[in-house]
Amino acid sequence: MEYANDLGHEGLVLRQRNHWIKVKPEETHDVTITGFFEGRGKHSGRLGYVTTAKGGVGSGFSDTERELLWAEAKAGRLVGQMIEVSCLEITLDGQFRHPFFVRMRPDKTVT
Repeated sequence: MEYANDLGHEGLVLRQRNHWIKVKPEETHDVTITGFFEGRGKHSGRLGYVTTAKGGVGSGFSDTERELLWAEAKAGRLVGQMIEVSCLEITLDGQFRHPFFVRMRPDKTVT
């Protein structure tokens, strides 16, 4: 993977008989929630996405997490909490590229 990255490639495609697998490097970041928005359509009435200093994160939340986090947001307890986010990279302007929510980080606090 490192070799592919050094050559400027985004990832690798691996083949084993009739199975193809796309592999891309990931990195994780612990960030503070700075805001939130209600979802639309299927996610109406629950969390749509959160905002952070490195961009918005809307993927990776289960339906249950969306409901619980929306209740936290409405009660004024979501902003300021830490989350772990997986992404392909941080862009040149400091934003997540393809962010994905991993988990809440109650063990970490903002410093």
